[in-house]
Amino acid sequence: MVRQVLLASLVALPIVAVIVFAAFFAVHAEQKAAQKRAALRDIKASANQMHSNLKKNFDAKKGITNVDFTDFNKFRDGLKGASQTFSGDDAIIAKVAAEYLDRIQAAATNYQAAAVKLREARVLDKFDSSDKGQLAARRELVQQFMEANNALKQAITGSEKKMRDDLIAAKIRDSKINSYMEEFHAAAAPKNALVIKIRQCDDRMGNAMLDALNTLETHWGHWKAEPRTGKILFEEAATLNAYNNDVAALQAAGEDQVKLQQILVNQSAVP
Repeated sequence: MVRQVLLASLVALPIVAVIVFAAFFAVHAEQKAAQKRAALRDIKASANQMHSNLKKNFDAKKGITNVDFTDFNKFRDGLKGASQTFSGDDAIIAKVAAEYLDRIQAAATNYQAAAVKLREARVLDKFDSSDKGQLAARRELVQQFMEANNALKQAITGSEKKMRDDLIAAKIRDSKINSYMEEFHAAAAPKNALVIKIRQCDDRMGNAMLDALNTLETHWGHWKAEPRTGKILFEEAATLNAYNNDVAALQAAGEDQVKLQQILVNQSAVP
């Protein structure tokens, strides 16, 4: 059960933010030139494909089980191409949007790497009750995961300020910046709120794993792992209860996350 919960959590979801950009450009970029209209169609198609893949890879018990960055890269490259195809403010906005996606992808890639390491390590499974050093090694993996999750969270929460600062630095007129950022916030805020809640579930799971490892370390010598099944046998009922509470907190956070993921994937794609 613990491994299923972990699997549900170890997927980066910020790529849904690209749908916001597609929707914005479809409405706000001037579409007089055929080349520009083609670029917008490609951007929307990539965003909708990502949305479709998220829905296809959602499992009601495990959550989103896979995210392919291929379509993400196509979308980002489409924005970079648009920054050359478009002109004036539209070109600058496309460039700023592409740079935003670069930052999100860097944080998401780091997150996924830490998440995969954590999942493969099975930090609450297959203990050797003669090797106390394993606890520090497992704790380090959890901490790395939580740090990567926090960096991803910061990239998302700080995105609007960074984008506004970039547009100001590019000397876009204030009225257009305000219009763009208002539209972006209106479209992005509901999705980002869900993504942040999902990231908070990861925090809860990380803290539960750390608490469980701390319980095992504090009571070292008063528990052992059954060789055949790996089940931990505790000498004291209070220690068993504390450990079980940590596992229950981990599972509850995972279940909450799956529910949030389901809401996210069921949100509409680009019209």
